[in-house]
Amino acid sequence: MSIHNEVWAAVAHVKAKPGNEILQGATGAFTAVVVLAEDEQDANAKINTKLATYDLNVERLEDVGLLTQHEAINLPTELLTLAETLTQENPVAFGKFHLYRDS
Repeated sequence: MSIHNEVWAAVAHVKAKPGNEILQGATGAFTAVVVLAEDEQDANAKINTKLATYDLNVERLEDVGLLTQHEAINLPTELLTLAETLTQENPVAFGKFHLYRDS
């Protein structure tokens, strides 16, 4: 059976698991993400799995959609470039993580 994968884009809001200092003490972060997936459910699963490898919990995913749908709202060049690097072996790529800071 052939699986037809397309490039999806989303914004992931994350929190570090206890003891993980990857977010440098921030309460959380958000990042744009591109993923090679069969459908939205597959995209969500791959994003969650990849972020779990960094001991990050996904709080929510926003604006999940096919990359072609996002192009209409001027997706950052960085993500378009990242999308070109996606492969079956490496189907998820993240943009810069923007940290939340307590005021």
